[in-house]
Amino acid sequence: KGCVSLPTSATCSDGDACTAGDACALGSCKPGAAVTCGDGNACTADSCNTKQGCTHAPTAGPCDDGDPCTQGDSCAAGTCAAGPAKSCDDGNACTADSCKGGCVHAPLSGTPCDDGSPCTPGDTCQKGTCVAGLNCCTCVNDASCASSGDGDACNGVLRCTFTGSCSSCALDPKSVVTCDASKDTACAKSTCDPKTGSCALTPVNAPCSDGDVCTANDACTKGVCGGSPVSCDDGKACTTDSCDKTKGCVHVAATGPSCSDGDPCTTGTCKAGACVGTPKDCGAHACATAACDPKTGGCTLTPVAAGVPCGGQRMCVQGECALPFATQVSAGRQATCVTRPSGQVWCWGINSVGQLGRGDTKGHTKGPVKGLSDAVSVDHGRYHVCARRSGGGVACWGLGSSGQLGHGSKPFLTTVPVAAKGLSDARALALGAYHGLVGRQGGATVGWGSNTSHQLRVKSTSSYSSPFAVPDIGGAQALTAGAYVSCALFDGRVRCWGRNASGEAGLGSLSKSTNPGHWVPGLIDAVALSGGDAHVCALRQGGQIACWGSNVEGRLGDASKVTSPTPVAVKGVADATQVTAGAAHTCALRTGGAAWCWGSNAFRQLGDGTTTSRVVPVAVKTGLRFRALSAGTWHTCGLLVGGGVACWGHNTSWQELGFA
Repeated sequence: KGCVSLPTSATCSDGDACTAGDACALGSCKPGAAVTCGDGNACTADSCNTKQGCTHAPTAGPCDDGDPCTQGDSCAAGTCAAGPAKSCDDGNACTADSCKGGCVHAPLSGTPCDDGSPCTPGDTCQKGTCVAGLNCCTCVNDASCASSGDGDACNGVLRCTFTGSCSSCALDPKSVVTCDASKDTACAKSTCDPKTGSCALTPVNAPCSDGDVCTANDACTKGVCGGSPVSCDDGKACTTDSCDKTKGCVHVAATGPSCSDGDPCTTGTCKAGACVGTPKDCGAHACATAACDPKTGGCTLTPVAAGVPCGGQRMCVQGECALPFATQVSAGRQATCVTRPSGQVWCWGINSVGQLGRGDTKGHTKGPVKGLSDAVSVDHGRYHVCARRSGGGVACWGLGSSGQLGHGSKPFLTTVPVAAKGLSDARALALGAYHGLVGRQGGATVGWGSNTSHQLRVKSTSSYSSPFAVPDIGGAQALTAGAYVSCALFDGRVRCWGRNASGEAGLGSLSKSTNPGHWVPGLIDAVALSGGDAHVCALRQGGQIACWGSNVEGRLGDASKVTSPTPVAVKGVADATQVTAGAAHTCALRTGGAAWCWGSNAFRQLGDGTTTSRVVPVAVKTGLRFRALSAGTWHTCGLLVGGGVACWGHNTSWQELGFA
């Protein structure tokens, strides 16, 4: 076969200088990679010639010589030539500028600087910053001074004024407004308007004088001087006051007009300039004292005391003249009667034997006794009632079994009044339990009814149905009858007769006697008498009271319960105007109208709010004022000052107190 050529992978050259790393492949030389001709010099243009290989041709243009402190470097002959030194000035006067590997700005302190404001001299660097000095400018221009003014255009304009490099707002004296005062008056002044700065006449409020003596308090009003009319009133109602334009006030004395002298209780009339007062007439009043109130000038009426007579049977009640409900009251045994101004007798309470006198034995309420229209007084026995009539007669009703009705027979009872026989001149009437006494106009004393205890002063103990003259009792000034005893008053002295079991006849002992010639011992100044069931009391001159007889429950009022056949003084009462004896209690009317009672109080007949019997007087707790009192068996009644009636004590279903 000869020579055999086998492919290899050896290096070879393809003849191109611009490739490198050529190598055999498949029997031929294959080019390698392109040659890199860059020499890293910015000032050469690098290329490859297939024949010569890499070439580096010098170029011109900018370059960087690698020094940060130069700038504007450029190529020359294939080499980078350094440019001029770089400027590191940052424009800050407060830094030290240099280049060391680059620009360096070192902060400065304490060196002078300028912050650009002429109003802050003395600026200095502080840590690389220019700090302004003290500001000496208060304005920049005239416009900046506008806000510093007082807003009053009349006070001038502020302008910005410089002194050196400093400025301030100063008043421009030429701009101050001065108004012309030549046209001013007392009431108008030339003034500057603070808003516009213009002058004008402006009204003022100030005192002035209008030259008129008849005006006062002259003052400017809307630019005009004027005053109010002078008051020439001299305060005197009796002068005619006016103002003369030359003389001033003139006062002329007047006569005739009404006036006031300062006293509200007079009516004034002017006379020659003086006020002469005439007392005000408040009129006349029967039951009130009329007077003028010096504070108000009005007429006041002060009522006179209640009970003062004001004409006929009328009496004063709260300043008015009126008829009272009752003119006299009598409290009996479970019944009460009153005389009325009309002459009627009204009764209420028990009516078991016709003692209400209304024609039956029923009812218990207040009502008139039949057939009586002229009664002047009324009195109670135990179960009968008698009334003295204005013509001198006596009428009785109720139980008559002992002749106590006095009409000449002894009926068991009568329910309407019957006339006591033969009486037409009675002036006083007194009833005991079952007998009656009358004092006649001529002075004689007559009696009728029961005489069981010689209470009619005759020896027989029979009953008498017709009045007869009681022996030896003539000229008595007053009479009283207890239950079974009779007494008469003669010029301050007292005679009694009848029962004396408890000393009620006042004989000084408990002996029986019908002798009217015996004087009750120790009494020479008696003015009134009242008999109870077994005791008698006398009102003495000066207001003291003396009592005698039974003292059960303290009815004699001497602070004991000891029976006394002679008079004993009632304790604590020295101003009595009346005394009235009940069955076992006694009452007195005192000066001023107060009622006081003592003795038995089992049924509250003493009126002190308790049921405790009293051996000395106690006040009746009513708060009322009385004109007269009447003590009954177990209750008490009083005639009020105003004419009404009040009762207290026992009040069974018969309503003797008159509530129904």
